[in-house]
Amino acid sequence: MRADAVYGRSLALFAAGDVRGATLAATAPEMTAARRDEVGVAVLSEQAIAAFTPGAGRRPLPCSTRAAPMPRRPATSA
Repeated sequence: MRADAVYGRSLALFAAGDVRGATLAATAPEMTAARRDEVGVAVLSEQAIAAFTPGAGRRPLPCSTRAAPMPRRPATSA
């Protein structure tokens, strides 16, 4: 039940426009890796869309210029 609450909080913060808060909520220990990835993809998508919004000018994507705040899972060998 706690994992669902943490996930819901992260989604609610994201929907309210608090991308940073959503990212921080997604790093809670109760969050599953799959849900953490889902929130991470949503955050990166939001950053990409914002970077290419008319009137935003040319600038690098924020995700490419700083370290991601969410922990990364180890790469699997192919």
